[in-house]
Amino acid sequence: MGSIWKPLSHALFPKTTNPSILIESMALSEIETDQVAKLIGDLQSNSAESAALQLISCGPMAIRTLRDFLLFGKPSNVFQPRYLAVKVLARLGAKEVLVEFLKSAREIADPEVRLGEEAVKEIAARELASWRTDDIFALILDLIRTRPLAGFVEAIGEFKRPEAIPFLIEALADDICRTAAEEALKNIYGFACPLLIAAVSTPVPDITNESPSSIRRRRSAARLLAQGGIPGIEWHMLAPLLDEEDPTILTTISSIGVAIASPREKEKIALRMLALLPRIEWPLQDDVESVLVRCFDECQSPIDQEISSHKFSSGAKPVWDPVLLALLRIKRTAEEQNHDP
Repeated sequence: MGSIWKPLSHALFPKTTNPSILIESMALSEIETDQVAKLIGDLQSNSAESAALQLISCGPMAIRTLRDFLLFGKPSNVFQPRYLAVKVLARLGAKEVLVEFLKSAREIADPEVRLGEEAVKEIAARELASWRTDDIFALILDLIRTRPLAGFVEAIGEFKRPEAIPFLIEALADDICRTAAEEALKNIYGFACPLLIAAVSTPVPDITNESPSSIRRRRSAARLLAQGGIPGIEWHMLAPLLDEEDPTILTTISSIGVAIASPREKEKIALRMLALLPRIEWPLQDDVESVLVRCFDECQSPIDQEISSHKFSSGAKPVWDPVLLALLRIKRTAEEQNHDP
């Protein structure tokens, strides 16, 4: 019995035979734990940021108490303390604690508290993304499958990995996630371009019963394609969208086609934009006019006819006619550009 106890005692306790030193060491540990607990409590005070900095200075000894606070503490609609706890754990390199937190699940009935806890998990995902490891990538991808949140989408975008593209494209349908998804797709646009072309060409469930989320996704995909550009050889895949009924998608695709489409397709673009002009909403006004300026050679005659028609209908009495003003503005801008040296 004695031979077994001796090595164990040396392993578990400091190498001393002085009981007072052992007692002092244990008391110091308790003081340190109490200090960390107090600082965690201060995360809920006006000195929260100072407390967070002090927790970081405590080093690894703060991790266990912070873990307990994060995993077992009660969420609140005031989520700053838990948010700061995540930031501190990240600075202390406590990757496994953050992973454990993201994998944990709680049923939270109060919607405000639930939103606050989701915000804490979003920051945890963003902090974990700095590790850039396969296990973190897989974890965040699983989170997006279950509950797509902007912070998760932003985190997965940090990896710049093509495997995430289908999930990022799906996130384009969400008003909250869209900005993060668009930024992530821009960063891997070379890989994303073919899938964006497929996405903008595929209404869900079909063209006659397209859902609002599908329209939002296709509009965003079209904008990304217009910003990033497409190889001319791929235009044939987008050309059928010149028959698109959604004004935003039609205008955006037309802005791509006016540079690379065939002369006949440019004529179609011009006619479709002219037909759209009288009923366009103001956010698209500049885009429609820009397309018509760029394909003015193909639509000069129809524009002149429209101008004459609107002037005739106004008669001798001046009438406020926004379509006539737009047509005159398009004609003037195109002619000025054509005369530039």
